Amino acid sequence: MKTISQYREDIKALMEKSAALDTKALNENRDLTESELALKNELLDEVENIHKTVSTLERQERMNAKLKVPEGETRKSAKTVTGIKDNKEERAS
Repeated sequence: MKTISQYREDIKALMEKSAALDTKALNENRDLTESELALKNELLDEVENIHKTVSTLERQERMNAKLKVPEGETRKSAKTVTGIKDNKEERAS
């Protein structure tokens, strides 16, 4: 399984391929052909699928971070567990 960053790189590459189709048609002063439109739709479908995976993995990370907070701890403590500090905590250090 890939990391979230790797999936985001995949999305970026697919979007660049999609943009390249647009650029080619623009440079040739024409609309996209049927085959280019079909390819563009395939690329965008794949982007949507990968985005769903990324959203799920991000959700899993949030849930894991919440579960690491011992019962009875405050929300302020939860921020520290997830690596987020608010100004009060930084000043107290």
